Amino acid sequence: MGLIFKRRIKICKGITLNLGKKGINSVSVGRRGAHVTIGKQGVRKTVGIPGSGLSYTDYKKYDNNKLSNSKTSKMISDTAYTKEQLKANDKLLQKHNNKIANKAVIKLIKKCLIWFFILAIADGTTIKSDILLWLIVIGVNIVCWSNMFYIVKKWSKANKENKLMDEG
Repeated sequence: MGLIFKRRIKICKGITLNLGKKGINSVSVGRRGAHVTIGKQGVRKTVGIPGSGLSYTDYKKYDNNKLSNSKTSKMISDTAYTKEQLKANDKLLQKHNNKIANKAVIKLIKKCLIWFFILAIADGTTIKSDILLWLIVIGVNIVCWSNMFYIVKKWSKANKENKLMDEG
């Protein structure tokens, strides 16, 4: 077992210094829901919906004075198939539909997180009415989740009927 020492020191509103056994580990800039952490090994950008458990994190590791993206490799190859090949092979059709649904969901999540990031900034700067802010947050939540369910419904229907899912 090893001894672990971690300490966060708030420099000012929105800036935190993260300390460890060997000194300063990183600096975090931002607030709850959206922040950037700059450390010895790389830069981590995190945008999330506070209290929901949903967040998107992008980590860029320092590599030979360059920033390299450490995202996982693609699950599905970008092999191009004709519509006839896709309709003839159920597995290819499902793979195609999954790929389109995944792209649509990721695009939607990014849009929703951007809206929540904008709301987090607006909360601290312009919107002083808690009721108005909560109404906006609830409205954005309803729009995001209804779009998510619509995408899942289209994906499920396309796979059930062995049809191609459109990219729109």
